[in-house]
Amino acid sequence: MSELATALFDEIKKGYLCHSYLLEGGSPAERLALAKNIASAILCEKKSIDGSPCFCCNACLKIKNNIHPDVSVRGLDIPDTGTFGIDKIRDVRSEAYILPNESDYKIYILVSAEKLTTQAQNALLKVFEEPPKNVVFILLAPFRTSLLPTVISRAKIYTLQSDSKNILSAELAEKHPEFSDVFSKRISGLMSALAKTNFSDTEYTLYREAFDLCELFFISPVECRLIEKLPRKREDMICFLDVLSLAVRDILLYKKGAGDNAFILVGENELNKASSRFSMKKLISLYDKFFECSVRLESFGNVNTMISELSFLTA
Repeated sequence: MSELATALFDEIKKGYLCHSYLLEGGSPAERLALAKNIASAILCEKKSIDGSPCFCCNACLKIKNNIHPDVSVRGLDIPDTGTFGIDKIRDVRSEAYILPNESDYKIYILVSAEKLTTQAQNALLKVFEEPPKNVVFILLAPFRTSLLPTVISRAKIYTLQSDSKNILSAELAEKHPEFSDVFSKRISGLMSALAKTNFSDTEYTLYREAFDLCELFFISPVECRLIEKLPRKREDMICFLDVLSLAVRDILLYKKGAGDNAFILVGENELNKASSRFSMKKLISLYDKFFECSVRLESFGNVNTMISELSFLTA
């Protein structure tokens, strides 16, 4: 059992149960496994003295087999390029006020919370602000900055540590000896962030260009007008915006002393240069714009409109 899980179980045992949790970091599988363990710790019928679940009682077995009527996992069916829309959250919100079937609590695990649209997050926020007393929400996302500050502020956040990036990087180096060390680290970081294990040759080429743009925009001393470098094809622009968003996230974490968790800007030197060039206010503004445009493009927003809105961004 991880130290993080042990600490969580201890808090639950002592009655420090929150209505909303956010699990970030690690891999998608690790986040989901911890979320289900939290659900087990809450609903277990035979908890141990330290608060950890038994994993063998009726409730624990039902959670393990995904058949517990009071534990609902939402978002597993969202495609890679899809969004977690407001309709799904409206369904959750309407169900949340119905009493549990056979336990003291109802637990909603929202997988891929980073794909929640702004409208969906605002709808969820209404439940967070006045939560039913017997409902717990567990949001899963690669990193907290993919969610609105108002949502983040109302959730208790736990960060999972994982070696998955290093494992992917080593595998890539073996499969693709032609990749540079820096490119392998960046592409493995991207895979970890996007919950991918492989890309096509076309995607590798596209992301190499996106990484080059990140260097030019965030690190190079030469002024860069972003719009001159972005591709005009909708799917390609989404990929570039996702990489740019992750790079901004890396710089924000570095400013807060957590540069070891970087996905795209993986070197101390480049993080230091980027951090010195951009204020927190500027970075948050960039992230909001990149994220907003990416979501709108995924919802078949107009490419020319996005180009117009991004035209003012320079570094």
